Amino acid sequence: MAPSAAISEPRFREAASADFIVRYYSDSVSHVLKPLTTEGEFLVACDRPFLLNLAGQQPRRQLAVIVLIHYFNTADESKAKAAWSEDLKRLDYRRVVFLLAGRGKQIDGLPILGDSEIPATVAKK
Repeated sequence: MAPSAAISEPRFREAASADFIVRYYSDSVSHVLKPLTTEGEFLVACDRPFLLNLAGQQPRRQLAVIVLIHYFNTADESKAKAAWSEDLKRLDYRRVVFLLAGRGKQIDGLPILGDSEIPATVAKK
């Protein structure tokens, strides 16, 4: 991605109001960032069934955020986004936002890859 393209992409600014945030690597290993799930100082590696169970336990289900690693092809990215959207909508989440992972733990400011409230022409493909 060219630096100028990164600047023009919509950026996420709602981490504080998110109900559920996951840094997704694969169906067998991901980290829950909200509600923070740790063992001591370390994030707990969680599988998809655990993540969905935890998402379903949240009292408020307005906004779920899935932080995706860089995918080497759009088919894999699209497949991951479709599966998460379906699962979280089934759990009655009103909005699902997909972000491109950065190097740190910061969520606000990450590029938006998809948002159930952003028209498809604006979201990155």
